[in-house]
Amino acid sequence: MLILKLKISFEEEQIDASGKIVQQSIEINYGIFIQSLVDFIIIAATIFLVIKLFNTLRRKAEDTNETSTPTPKDIQLLTKINDNLEQISKQLKPLN
Repeated sequence: MLILKLKISFEEEQIDASGKIVQQSIEINYGIFIQSLVDFIIIAATIFLVIKLFNTLRRKAEDTNETSTPTPKDIQLLTKINDNLEQISKQLKPLN
């Protein structure tokens, strides 16, 4: 992972004769902020696309008018049997 080390220095460190730091340098590290922003955008876009894909797949699974997959033969036969039984029961009701 590439880490951006971009910064703006307003004042440099001041060191005395004995080597002690008298005043810290004043810097704004904006490279880390830019990198964090880019990482956030990449992660947010990925999560958005994954959720969008799941919603699309769920909508296709719930769509009853979707005819891309044919109805299995056993289901078709059971539907015909059910229809025939309903017709027979309607014909038998006047007899009772």
